[in-house]
Amino acid sequence: METKYFNQTLRKLVYAGAARRYIDLTPSIVSRIETEVYTLCGQGRAKTFVLWANLVYEIWDSGMIMGLGFGAAPGSLVNYCLNITHVDPLQYNLLFERFFDLTPGKTLEVILDVENDYVETVTRLIADMRQEEGSSIKLCESSSLACIPHRALINDLYCITAQPTDPKTWEMIQAGDTEGCYRLGSPIAREQLAAIKPTDIFELTALEAMLRPGNMELLPQYREAKQQNRVWKCGIGEVDKLLARTYGLILYQEQLMTIAALVGNYPEFSEFFKVLYPNIVNI
Repeated sequence: METKYFNQTLRKLVYAGAARRYIDLTPSIVSRIETEVYTLCGQGRAKTFVLWANLVYEIWDSGMIMGLGFGAAPGSLVNYCLNITHVDPLQYNLLFERFFDLTPGKTLEVILDVENDYVETVTRLIADMRQEEGSSIKLCESSSLACIPHRALINDLYCITAQPTDPKTWEMIQAGDTEGCYRLGSPIAREQLAAIKPTDIFELTALEAMLRPGNMELLPQYREAKQQNRVWKCGIGEVDKLLARTYGLILYQEQLMTIAALVGNYPEFSEFFKVLYPNIVNI
């Protein structure tokens, strides 16, 4: 009886949240919701997500501020609809399988980015969930959010981050004037920002991905392709579309996993994901 209650509650909460997030619930949105909810309920995780949603509601209702989303959690549309994260996984092509692993006993993890002053308060709220098996919530102290003085400014903050198109901000980014910015403040990052001059959040994300170990050798290729406005095609429609924004370069694990499914007919994203890690030797 309890399982049925939480399954029904999760579905209601998710669709209520989806109605707030989207003007129109298109078939693709509904399909993604159904896939995620079906998987979570089938794995007995509905109660966990209902509890997480209640926790996040308490945090917001008490006047505390949280970040937009961290780690693999933004890959879940359920998390987005429940306000656990504030990054649309459909807009940024994020995979649910990066967040939810079907491996038995695998711990789900959500990282909450909260104000420094409220870490102890949120820790006490989380303590009530510790008995929930197979789930984990971690805290990340955010000094950048702690400096916001008035609750009234939060809506402005989320409007800016939801549609990052402010011209002055992009002028600073393109000039490499990002000292002190997370992931973009190093000398090499600032140099590449000035050279590549990203014009939108997708190009900025691509550059950040190439600044990581193993990907830096791709920077000259990307910069040249962007400057020449190259159109990359391999002849497979879905793959062409997937890699169009990165000029044919595979920069993200999501891209590799999707190509494996499209071209190699590899059905299990979660299993393929394990192959990407060198310490996994058996599938």
